[in-house]
Amino acid sequence: MSFLNSLSFMPTFSPVFGWVGSLIVVVLVLATCVWMTVQFVRATSVHTSSTDMTHGMLARRWTLGVLLCVMLLGPSTYASTTTRAVNATDVFVAADVTGSMAVSDAQYGTSGSSSVSSRATGSDQTLTRIAAARQAVYDIADHYPDASFSAVTFGASASVTLPLTPDRMALTSWADSLATEPTNVSSGSSLDAPLNTLITALKAARDAHPQDTIILYILTDGEQTTGEAVKSFSVLRPYITNAVVVGLGSAEGGRIPQTSTGIRATASASEVQQSTQSWVQDPDTGTDGISQMNESNLKTIADQLSGSYIHPDAQTTLKTALSSDSSDKYRLVTTTRTLQRPVSLLWPFGLAFALVAFWELSSWTAVSRKLFIL
Repeated sequence: MSFLNSLSFMPTFSPVFGWVGSLIVVVLVLATCVWMTVQFVRATSVHTSSTDMTHGMLARRWTLGVLLCVMLLGPSTYASTTTRAVNATDVFVAADVTGSMAVSDAQYGTSGSSSVSSRATGSDQTLTRIAAARQAVYDIADHYPDASFSAVTFGASASVTLPLTPDRMALTSWADSLATEPTNVSSGSSLDAPLNTLITALKAARDAHPQDTIILYILTDGEQTTGEAVKSFSVLRPYITNAVVVGLGSAEGGRIPQTSTGIRATASASEVQQSTQSWVQDPDTGTDGISQMNESNLKTIADQLSGSYIHPDAQTTLKTALSSDSSDKYRLVTTTRTLQRPVSLLWPFGLAFALVAFWELSSWTAVSRKLFIL
């Protein structure tokens, strides 16, 4: 009943071979019918036996010809169809893993008791920056329960370490595996290191799912130590819906552990302190180098992305900072649209054609057998 109600009985045509091809075939079929009629009239007017056609047979063949012409023109009507487009959310996380992310000067206030972020540490505890990045990822995963996630790490180079997936736990497992790169392979911090990788990944996501909401999170301390100007992040704006730059660390900064294996995000600040035998030296002074979070760089990147800047501290986490930005609007959104499409009505004409053809074949066979016997 719902299908019949969706039909709009407005006749239209969808020619089988297109208008030109179908009209040519229609003309040929009608010309054949006219030729048969002329032959029948000539034969009957002189009372010859050159044809075995009867008036009934001629009528049936004309009927077959007309039915065939109608089917070639593709009789149709319109039906309403409802389509549903799902507007999903894709969250990309870019995490800085340079050696300075091992500095133990970050704080991350209590996140609450949600299923994932309940593992966050208390606000009175000092963390390594990479550990704070891990806690931030937990809150990101909680904030977008129905999203797909992808992750990029950047240091001396950048790479997609988590391809786009709807598995939220894959993102938190990725966060647990985060570790800084060894300081002995680092050539300095370059904030724009992930740009090319992000452009490729974000463009691919936008091209594959043009209707998706794409959110980009950048987790870094904002240090730029290569001596080169930071390239603008504004090149990412065509591919994203929103962006959040998360600053990790403190303005006071701290010493950078010298390590050949890197510091894992799961390691506590005290464990890092106990296991560190030496610190990265400042080449200008020969003393322990101090790494400081560069808030100016972070705010500039946020402006270039037309996004926002968040600095987690003893009272602030991503969970609390994002609470005013409801995640409901980033969940699955279904858009319903009604379209009119032509529905073919060939079957009644095809059925009539088959019945008349069977009748004509039976009559022709009967007449032919009688003539053969005679």
